[in-house]
Amino acid sequence: VGLAERMEVKKGGGRGKGKGEGKSEKGKGKKAKEKEEERETSASSFGTATQEDDEGGGNGDRTAQAGERRGKEACEKGGLGVDSNPSIFGKFGKKRPKKQRTEEEEYAKEMKRRAKLCPIDQPEDSVTHDVSGHFRSEKPLQNLWFYAETFDDLPEDLHESILRMKADPDVLANNFTTLLNVLSFADKHVPRRRFVTHAQFARMKKLKAELPQSTLSDNLLLRPEDAYKSVYLSEARSIVKWDSYLGHGGFGQVVKAKCRDKKDPMFGKKVAVKFVPNKSPTEKQKNLAEVSVMHLCNHPNIVKFHRVLEVHNEIWIVMELLKGGNLKQASSSKIAPFEEKEIAFVSRSILQALEYLHSKQIAHRDLKNLNVMLTVEGDVKLVDFGLAVDMSSGPRVGLVGSPEFLAPEMIRGEFYSYGVDIWSFVVCILELANQRPRERGNVKRAMFTTATMGLPEPRFLKPGAWSTKFRDFVNKAGTFDPNARPRAEELLKHKFIKTECSRKTMKEKLQVIWYLNGTA
Repeated sequence: VGLAERMEVKKGGGRGKGKGEGKSEKGKGKKAKEKEEERETSASSFGTATQEDDEGGGNGDRTAQAGERRGKEACEKGGLGVDSNPSIFGKFGKKRPKKQRTEEEEYAKEMKRRAKLCPIDQPEDSVTHDVSGHFRSEKPLQNLWFYAETFDDLPEDLHESILRMKADPDVLANNFTTLLNVLSFADKHVPRRRFVTHAQFARMKKLKAELPQSTLSDNLLLRPEDAYKSVYLSEARSIVKWDSYLGHGGFGQVVKAKCRDKKDPMFGKKVAVKFVPNKSPTEKQKNLAEVSVMHLCNHPNIVKFHRVLEVHNEIWIVMELLKGGNLKQASSSKIAPFEEKEIAFVSRSILQALEYLHSKQIAHRDLKNLNVMLTVEGDVKLVDFGLAVDMSSGPRVGLVGSPEFLAPEMIRGEFYSYGVDIWSFVVCILELANQRPRERGNVKRAMFTTATMGLPEPRFLKPGAWSTKFRDFVNKAGTFDPNARPRAEELLKHKFIKTECSRKTMKEKLQVIWYLNGTA
């Protein structure tokens, strides 16, 4: 009996447990279903809602839509936006696209970049630029003209300037017209002041009506569409990419760049790019003349020209990159001063370039120590043709250039021709021999002395250090009378030129100079 009872109890317990297990299985099924719905909802909140099984039917669709809506709200709170495509990483999904800069904004950024690289000091160039760095005007300034027949007609500040010249009062009085030209050209007042006598002003009006006003004749002047190509800044950057600053002057900035245009023969090579303003009618006319002259020139002693791009309100002149420095830097080298045979080499190179220009009826008019480049390869080349003029129509009148290098006839306001380049050339050669400019102090005094006396005496700081041939060469090139001054082809036949050194010797000398100067 006991065994039977025990077996009966065991069977009953089994049945109870089975019922409980059935109930628990049903409970577990409900809980599993609820957990499954929670997982689907959470997945929908991240934008990955899934549909339920076919048994769920429409309830699953509504749950997915609700989850998608909650997912969008969560994306908005997370900063992704409604139209973005958030992934399971939430706010670390796709980034908001960057705002595209306009052409004007990119150009403004380009100008800021150049301003950071360029020094703040004023350029060492001719006084034809605005020397007042703080003054800017959208419109070109008009010169202020004043009649002055005597010293008393001049303002007080110029009286003090004349006293600082330390010139003979009688010489000043006898050359009063020349003095007015000097004061007007070297005046730093903004706007610039011009002082003339009544006779001078009448002569100027007459010459203006008779002489050509353009620097180049029509047969030499290119059309703008033939001179340069107008491009956007992005296209210009795809052609040349500049990386470092080289220098600047009164007419533009020069940087080192790399040619990126695969169609260009200079592709992959380093070039020099000159940025020149091209906004006002005067700037456009001057730039077109300079580019036309560079198109015309093809000589080993003249910088090679490649192409010109017009970008916004400026032009980019792409030229060959000259490694080395200018004549001013070379002449100031105290460790490796130039010997006479090396000066003869430089003289021949400059005269050959001038002979070529003059044969094309072009006068440089701005030949100076900064515009003569001496390279590490031993080459001597002329640069910067912004003031070049066509002489085919005859002699010209006017004051242009750098004060210390102006010819006497130009300062006096007389007619001038190719001789102005020869005068500037001899001033450069004397600086190379004396290792310093001929006038370090007063610019007005230097101009007035040149106009009335010519080259100052003594011409050499150490006359005994130079041969008779060299002194005779300088005396002939620096002839005061422009009609008696020899031309470039005549000076090339002088005995001094035949004493020049070899190109190999010049290359070795220049490599030493530029290595010590840190520009090699």
